[in-house]
Amino acid sequence: MTYNIDFLIAAMVILLLVLWYFLGQKRAEDLNNRVFLFFAVLGTADVVAEFFTNYYITSYNSACNNDLLSASGIAAVYGDLLYSDIT
Repeated sequence: MTYNIDFLIAAMVILLLVLWYFLGQKRAEDLNNRVFLFFAVLGTADVVAEFFTNYYITSYNSACNNDLLSASGIAAVYGDLLYSDIT
């Protein structure tokens, strides 16, 4: 299965730019800013976890491709079924 990570890279760049701009501004420490910072950091951590997950699922040397009972092995099988070309 060929996986395209262009959208993940774009999401990471956008989130890092938002965080960089947000952290560089002088602002009051109120609840709105803390909640925004929490969700921006959470979104960045989600994209980083998505990078590692997709690498682990699509790598040919990983043990998950041989073990169909693991969660990543199941995801790899369903990914192949969903995104394969039906001819």
